Amino acid sequence: QVWLKLQRLGLALHSMAASMALADDSGCGATAPRNALHQDMVANKVDSDAIFWNARGLLRSEYFGAAKRAFVLRAAKYTYEKGWDVFSAHSGIPIAFDEWWRANVSNEDGMLDALLQQELKEVGLDDIGHMIEANPGSELARLFFPAFDWAMDGGILQFWGYYIAMEIQNASELSCYCMASEHELERLHFNRPRSFFREELGPRHHRIRVDYYRADITDIPFEEDDTNFFLVSKFAGVPMREVAAYTTLGALMRKYEELDIHIGSFDDNDLEDKFVDVPDPEGLSHRMRVLRDTADLGVPFGLGIVDICKGRDDPVDVRCLYEDMHAIDRSLKQQGTTHLLTVLTGYGPQADPCFQDVQVPDVIEELRGFIQYLAVHCRQLRHVSVATFSPHTASECRKHLSGGQLVSEKAVDQLRKFMEDSEVQDWLHQTQGIREAVDSLYARAQETVDQRRYHVQLCGEMRNVVGRTVRDYIMEKMDILEAYKVSMRRRMNMPVRREVHVMAGQAARWMLDVRDIITSGEDVERLVEVCNAVLGMNDVYINTGMHLESLTEEKISRLAAEVDDVFSNLIQMLRICARWHPPRTPERAIRQLAGEVSIDPPRSPARVESNTHARLTVNLRSGGSYTVSAANRYTFGNRERSVCALFLAGRCQSRPGDCMLAHPCRKQGSCGNIANCKFDHPDGQHMDGPDELDRYVKAGLVVDVCTFYMRGRCRFGADCKNAHPCPDEGDCQRRPCQKDHPFPAGMPLRPADP
Repeated sequence: QVWLKLQRLGLALHSMAASMALADDSGCGATAPRNALHQDMVANKVDSDAIFWNARGLLRSEYFGAAKRAFVLRAAKYTYEKGWDVFSAHSGIPIAFDEWWRANVSNEDGMLDALLQQELKEVGLDDIGHMIEANPGSELARLFFPAFDWAMDGGILQFWGYYIAMEIQNASELSCYCMASEHELERLHFNRPRSFFREELGPRHHRIRVDYYRADITDIPFEEDDTNFFLVSKFAGVPMREVAAYTTLGALMRKYEELDIHIGSFDDNDLEDKFVDVPDPEGLSHRMRVLRDTADLGVPFGLGIVDICKGRDDPVDVRCLYEDMHAIDRSLKQQGTTHLLTVLTGYGPQADPCFQDVQVPDVIEELRGFIQYLAVHCRQLRHVSVATFSPHTASECRKHLSGGQLVSEKAVDQLRKFMEDSEVQDWLHQTQGIREAVDSLYARAQETVDQRRYHVQLCGEMRNVVGRTVRDYIMEKMDILEAYKVSMRRRMNMPVRREVHVMAGQAARWMLDVRDIITSGEDVERLVEVCNAVLGMNDVYINTGMHLESLTEEKISRLAAEVDDVFSNLIQMLRICARWHPPRTPERAIRQLAGEVSIDPPRSPARVESNTHARLTVNLRSGGSYTVSAANRYTFGNRERSVCALFLAGRCQSRPGDCMLAHPCRKQGSCGNIANCKFDHPDGQHMDGPDELDRYVKAGLVVDVCTFYMRGRCRFGADCKNAHPCPDEGDCQRRPCQKDHPFPAGMPLRPADP
């Protein structure tokens, strides 16, 4: 219905323009309609409110032009893939091209409508349609109709004409055009305003809302009933008309032609101009000029320009600069400014030489002091927007405002770029749970909060993304989820009906153990790459930051140092999964994993065969060792298992109970916790006799060997109540030895014993 209204309004406008042209030719009847239209426009204020200026900024922006080109090329690509000829201008409009246009351009639920809804925020296309219907002669109507001649009913001819004008000759050229268009749209999309922090400054009776943006400040939308004022800077030695186009002042001059016309008055000190004011020209170190009475110029804001320094090689004095800017309070009060917009220029090694010694925290604190001053002296001011276009500056701002290192803007841009990829979008659309998790992670990564809470929340989001990727994509696609649960129940002696919580790290280790069973060829390499990435992220970042109460300053520093690398590894893991379609595991392999049939575990490269007359020596990572009988037999998982050769050498990466081969317990024959022991115990009917068990005595008491020491993790040292066996045992030459030695065999443990 909206599009039908727009079509009727378009015809009405054409008729009105024709009648006005006839009136001009006849020399009569022209003045009255124009005055009536002007009065109608003033009464409704449709050409002077925030809606008009925001719509004007969008429709004249490079972003909207790039989106239009992308729409045309997407339609052509879709048409070509459907088998139609799109390289001949004389073949007529292909049916597939018309289908795409109707579904994505002329439809209220299409891409164009979604773009307008996204950019104009609370004002939708239906609202604009009603405004234009009520004010058909307004500038708003004249702005929209030429911009949407290709979107209204019958606009398919213009839409097809835009494509033909590109003169694309073949499929290869079309592919290049599409790729370049998507990259350009993606680049401009990154430049759209994004707020990353909000605070309130000023005395209690007059608080000013301050929003920090990663954006070109000229793209920040105006708010309803606001009186806006831009505060920008330039080098003193550069004339206004020679200001670079990429600066804020240059962008404003390109966007508003009326401003460009009057900007020459700023450069001539001797020329009087009623629109230009120079606050306190003799008392300031940094010269300032103000554009006032902007309503007469057709510009929706006031403008203040400050000379920050003489040139690119002249260092900026930040404190003096912000003190001089206090003089602008009179101009803000005269214009009734409610919304002040200013910019943070790029700082750091890639900036101009004048900024290289300027620190972002110093600038932010000086800016805060300036806003505090305005809160006292400009009572009508209620909102300040601060923007920076530089990723480095935005990262430093977030770091200072949060009190520590967060995910950098560069890493956030990498994730956004990944999500904008068409192939990735198709994959995310098929895996809705992962899409929601990635969207939530992206939103969380952009936040600027206390770094302790930030890292805990980010760890939770990353854990969700990793868990969903492992469980809902890889294991579901390979159809091994139930086999994994059966394996975990058997390993942990859990009841059959008890639900197994799938943890990504544990599942990744299990898949590494059985990788040669569940898949083969190149799929093994991709599985190993993904699983190693999961384990690395868990060990370095996710597991460390899951609990706020256990985060020490040392842990926070470690998380901050690793967060960008972990974030990049997560993106790489998702990229692998997006381009990988895990094959389904064969039914026999699934039955083998579930223990229904016997298999040879592929995990360890070597296994130790039994020998009834030999003993096996287990070398621990901590340096100790113990021996067990080689004749012992170990059975679990409905199958007899050999001893893990890597465990004997002290190099097995699997935890006790996770390996497919046996990890013998050192207390065989005397372990009092066999039911819950993580190590493996031999089958009693096959034992070749008791193992040699060493006895240790400390403070007159028989003690057990410290399990933490055997893993190399005991933090009590010589004060530990359990035994720390000496690695040299009987060959130890140290006197006295700081480690514990076994009590001599055959000797009583206490003097009273026989």
